[in-house]
Amino acid sequence: MNASSESNFTMTFSLSRRFLAPVLVTVTVLVMLSLGGCAEPAPPEPDAVYTTRALVRQIPITGDPRSELQLTHEEVPEYENRKGEVVGMKSMTMPFPIDDALLTGIEAGDRVEFEFAVRWEGSPPLEVVRIDKLPADTLLSFEAAAEAEAGDEEAEGEEAEGETPMTDDHAGHGDHTGHEDHTGHGDHDS
Repeated sequence: MNASSESNFTMTFSLSRRFLAPVLVTVTVLVMLSLGGCAEPAPPEPDAVYTTRALVRQIPITGDPRSELQLTHEEVPEYENRKGEVVGMKSMTMPFPIDDALLTGIEAGDRVEFEFAVRWEGSPPLEVVRIDKLPADTLLSFEAAAEAEAGDEEAEGEEAEGETPMTDDHAGHGDHTGHEDHTGHGDHDS
């Protein structure tokens, strides 16, 4: 290369760098902006978030879009409807959308505490945003109510078994089983 060629090369290279740098910056910014537009938009802020406890009935099966997280949850007395009126939510079994990553270590049959977000204008309208495993012996309120109800029915059954039909002669006199005189007026082996 002669001196004139070297000088032209240096000048061309300098001019190229001076014009190329802003072009590269512009292209880089445009690419970054266009990539940001491809991402899913963030869900809207929740209208409300509730915390309750539940029994896990079913874990979603990875790859099966029809499979859902099924929870039997305790009552949510502070639950508000779309108008902001406190209407409560009874204990029930229902499906909840959830990010699979939150389910690490959670299995069907586990007792959990969870938070769910409500977005009246969003999709999904309800979504589990936090879930924590509770000790296996945690008694949930709907289980306690069922046990109490079963206990009441059992106690009523035992009372029915020990009852004797009451006649006018037996009213208010207690159990007279085994006595000969059922009128309430005879001798009771005193």
